[in-house]
Amino acid sequence: MNKSKAQSSPTNQNEARELIQYILNKPSSADSEIQKWVISALEAVESGEDIEYFKSEEEISPSKAAEILNVSRPYVDKLIKLRKLPCHNVPGSSHRKLWKKDVIDFKDAHKKSAREALKELSKLSQDMGLDD
Repeated sequence: MNKSKAQSSPTNQNEARELIQYILNKPSSADSEIQKWVISALEAVESGEDIEYFKSEEEISPSKAAEILNVSRPYVDKLIKLRKLPCHNVPGSSHRKLWKKDVIDFKDAHKKSAREALKELSKLSQDMGLDD
C-alpha cells in the first residue's frame, strides 16, 4: 500500500516553508502540475494541517471506508446499496472493495455540502436578527 501521512509540527512547518521558497526560487521552464501539487501540500503542512496522500487506484475495505468517513460499517453498506458509493467484488469472492479515491471524493462532497448549508443557516440567522 503506497501512502504516507505527514503530521504538522513546528519543525515540519519550518521545513515546509523552506521547501516552498526553494521550489519557487528555482528557475524552471514552467509550473508543472507536480510542482503545484507539492507546493499545495507543503502550504497545508506550513499552515498546520495534517496531510495524507495515496495512489488513486488504492483499494480499501468497507470497514476502512467507514473509518475514513467516520461512520458505521452498516452505514457504508447502506451507501453501497443505494449506489451512493461505488464498489466492486474481489474476483472469485463475495468480498467487496472500494476505490479510496471514491471514498475521499464522497467525503469531500459531503463536507462541501455541509459547509454550504452552514453558510445558508448563518445567513438566515443574520437576516432574522438571531445572531445579536
